[in-house]
Amino acid sequence: MSVRFFAFRPHGLRRALVAAAAVAVVLSAWALAASVRGSERYGALRAVLLAALAVGFGLGWVVLRPRPDFGIRLDPAGIAVSRAWGAPPLHIPWTHLGSTRTERRLWTRLVLEVRPEGKLLIARPLLGSREAFADLVRALDERAPRPPGDA
Repeated sequence: MSVRFFAFRPHGLRRALVAAAAVAVVLSAWALAASVRGSERYGALRAVLLAALAVGFGLGWVVLRPRPDFGIRLDPAGIAVSRAWGAPPLHIPWTHLGSTRTERRLWTRLVLEVRPEGKLLIARPLLGSREAFADLVRALDERAPRPPGDA
């Protein structure tokens, strides 16, 4: 098996975070203006909370920025999944991988059953395109262990 790398390119998620941060800033300014006019009792508190929310969205935008080594690497030893905060990648040996499947919730996600830890969920928007997600699913299906059949 050759080494394959699937980069995280969450452009849609990053755009949504920028839009949410902009909305939070506008609402924060509105609440602060209402507080200054005296028309809203807890306007200053609401303005501070919305500003903190905008900062959180901005932080998410920074954390999800594309980087050269940010993604999923499949190699003969196993799977290496990058972490957002710059921590060392999560390495899963092929022997610890149970099964793989896709689920459809709010968006399509890949579920990796990892023994003995549990599940690892990879959302389709992290990879940026449906084609990249489908390629990852195919590559994992080729290498993942098959469940034993009934005799």
